[in-house]
Amino acid sequence: MAKQQATREAHAFEEALSVFASITPRQLREIASESFQREEIDADTFRELSTELPLQVVDRNGNVTDLSTLTDDSQFDYAEYYRTQQSLAEMIGDMDMADSYSKVLDFFSKST
Repeated sequence: MAKQQATREAHAFEEALSVFASITPRQLREIASESFQREEIDADTFRELSTELPLQVVDRNGNVTDLSTLTDDSQFDYAEYYRTQQSLAEMIGDMDMADSYSKVLDFFSKST
């Protein structure tokens, strides 16, 4: 029974994140701004969501992805990006950053 509940919760979480799996940087900033104004997120989460992405990111396997061609109107998988960043932060022991990314993912899961 507990396993089924955990599976349902994991599925619900994945569904919620899917909204942010194909969203533009402009849309994400708009959502972040509105959510901050409604006091649904704190200043740190707002800052994280409205900061431009780096020109390159590393995935969980150590592969580097070039993001230099990403524009304000390009679709991007923010859900996967923040999941990966949280995982990497935990792996290197940077719990402050991991917590910051966790707040973003919590916001994503509540925003659908």
